[in-house]
Amino acid sequence: MWQLCGPGLEAAQQPRRGQQRHPHLRARHARVGQEDDGCPCRDGATMRHVITGGAGMIGSHLADALTARGERVLVVDNFSRGKLANLTGAIQTGLVKVCHLDLEHKPLELEPDDVVWHLAAKVAGIEYNRHNQYEMLRANLAINTNVIEAVRKAKPALFCFVSTVCVYPADAPVPTPESAGDVGNPEPTNHGYGVAKWLGEQMVKHLHKEHNQACFIVRLNNAAGPRDYYDPESSHVIPALIRRTLAGENPVVVWGSGKQTRVFVDTRDIAKALVLLGDLVPTLYESTAFACRWKTIGNMLRNTGPLVINIGHERETSIAEVIDTVVRQSGLDVGYEFDTSKPDGHARRMPDVSQLKGFIGWLPDRKLSDTVADMIADYRGRG
Repeated sequence: MWQLCGPGLEAAQQPRRGQQRHPHLRARHARVGQEDDGCPCRDGATMRHVITGGAGMIGSHLADALTARGERVLVVDNFSRGKLANLTGAIQTGLVKVCHLDLEHKPLELEPDDVVWHLAAKVAGIEYNRHNQYEMLRANLAINTNVIEAVRKAKPALFCFVSTVCVYPADAPVPTPESAGDVGNPEPTNHGYGVAKWLGEQMVKHLHKEHNQACFIVRLNNAAGPRDYYDPESSHVIPALIRRTLAGENPVVVWGSGKQTRVFVDTRDIAKALVLLGDLVPTLYESTAFACRWKTIGNMLRNTGPLVINIGHERETSIAEVIDTVVRQSGLDVGYEFDTSKPDGHARRMPDVSQLKGFIGWLPDRKLSDTVADMIADYRGRG
């Protein structure tokens, strides 16, 4: 029987076997690390996907996307932010096992046939980040080191390191190409977090070069969607505005002029992009049967470094549009105003997503209004 393992978690259903997408992702045995309480995370079955931080807002949607196509999934999470309730649908498939593990302090064990998605991170809101740069750097370095070292030891079939646009310097060009992550210093507001992610990327690049690890790096833009975090300390702009609007603030005061623009990406679209890239990247490493373009890219991956790719789209949205959308979707008679004594931050932030579109032939396409409506329903449903 499959089990949800770790403190306070209960047994789940017997799994169906996952469908193997690529012949070179061979199926032997699967196991993952366990806590001191004897978390039984080993089952000796077929290939499975290991998602660190898998009970969070992005990881849980990735679990949904993978189980929807019959894949076996192991979620590893410390539940400091992630919630078991986020995995309800995935668990009901009988294909999911959950392991309670603190990756900041505990080692992870993997098998050669695992596909590993590393989303676990210490994440907080901008104010916390600004005043706790050391802690954000320290904690995320520890998490990344433990996971990447586990990958080095096991050499799994594929490793995806989930990074962030916070690695880009403040003066990066807009739209921002992936190459800008190799020039300059991560922007100062999220410097500790950005440096930790940048150093994680460097570890992955050296792992690829020195140990021939099949891997790729994705840099996420502003993620938003159902299962987001609404607490004052760690919430980002959209969930923060939703919380304050539904709490009855009137007017809702928004920092800055409202003219600054960002790219907001629905978490369900992020999960879809990850799955599509996870299907594609192994074929690039095994590119001998592919057209010339794929052979060239495959040789690049083997000889120079892993694929690094922005996940986003080409629709910039101003913060003024965000608060207007939140108020309209809430259905409440609420006003808002801008506090121009507060900083705007970057005037524009938008990724260059030409690589993503070229590789998978698709860009995240959910409308912001639909994402916000779903987030409001999600927040209200929490009581």
